[in-house]
Amino acid sequence: LYLVADGMGGHVGGARASSLVQQAFCQFLHSHLPAQGEDCSQIPWTRVFTNAVQSASQNVFRAAEIEPELKGMGSTLTGLYCRDGFAVLAHVGDSRLYLLRAGEIHQLSIDHTYVAELIALGSITPDQAKGHPYSHVLSRAVGVYEHVAADVLLFELTIGDRLLLCSDGFYDIVPDEKEILQLLSSGTLEEVCSLVEKLPFERTARDNVSCVFLEVLPNGEPQADQLARSREISLKVEMLQQVDLFESLDIRDIIHLVQSGQVLRCSAGDEIVCEGKVGSSLFVILEGEVSVTIGKEAVSQLHAGNHFGEMSLLLDAPRSATVTAISPALVLEIDSAAFNEFCSYFPRSGMEVFRSMAKAFSGRLREANARLSA
Repeated sequence: LYLVADGMGGHVGGARASSLVQQAFCQFLHSHLPAQGEDCSQIPWTRVFTNAVQSASQNVFRAAEIEPELKGMGSTLTGLYCRDGFAVLAHVGDSRLYLLRAGEIHQLSIDHTYVAELIALGSITPDQAKGHPYSHVLSRAVGVYEHVAADVLLFELTIGDRLLLCSDGFYDIVPDEKEILQLLSSGTLEEVCSLVEKLPFERTARDNVSCVFLEVLPNGEPQADQLARSREISLKVEMLQQVDLFESLDIRDIIHLVQSGQVLRCSAGDEIVCEGKVGSSLFVILEGEVSVTIGKEAVSQLHAGNHFGEMSLLLDAPRSATVTAISPALVLEIDSAAFNEFCSYFPRSGMEVFRSMAKAFSGRLREANARLSA
């Protein structure tokens, strides 16, 4: 378990709040998670980590009630729990989690600031946000109120992933993601730490700078198995990003969808969906090829990056075609329950997906009308 908790509410209040957050968050998880080596397949991760954040918030809030001079104190919390090849992020505030994977940098946390919300609403542009007087005013913090909404994200880890948890003091002096990418790629983690330790002094940091650097290393499993697993994880994210329905989604949304789906391992000749049978899943081909037939007529072939079945996310209707694997294939299945959960958890992103669906369906309708009138 790794975390950054950056206190607010004056020097004394901020230090007290961050300490209380760390203690309560860790104690809750220690008492609600199985020990390493024990089965964790049935753990409701989102609920456990949401409750851990609530426990921390209640702890800070009640301490401030006892000591009125600390009223209003609070803290950010960016916690990362790594286990058995996956990670759980619990996040409140403007500390951040970055992921370096395959030469690209991704911010997996969302800043809970008023300026970030203005950008999300389209009220201001990212350029206008630079130097904004309220750029560091938090819209959420742990402990200011008894309850706080926390972001929880589950994602798989691959060999070679590097992760950075940091306070806002770090990205104030390193605001460019390209430079963060260069830093995280600069040799061993010891060398990265050595470079980062100098930055607050070289750039006259105006705030405390807290960083935690992590790297995913091979474990005791056969190397071929680990590499195959890492490749499949990267493939799921990469292929979902290519699906036109999801082109407007950011990496956090894509990762959430990937985690909500299941991978089907198909042999040549396996039937994935059957014409006439009711279905409620979208399928994305990760690897291999499939054929699409209506009746006994083959109408098309689909390959990696293509998708089918999106209508079933909206309607539990009979399938209009049969889809069969031509070669060994990996197919990601996302059912309507998982998709609806995604839309409720990320309503703005869900709206973008529905907009893309409407666009695709209207295009098909125009094509059908054109064929009928020809």
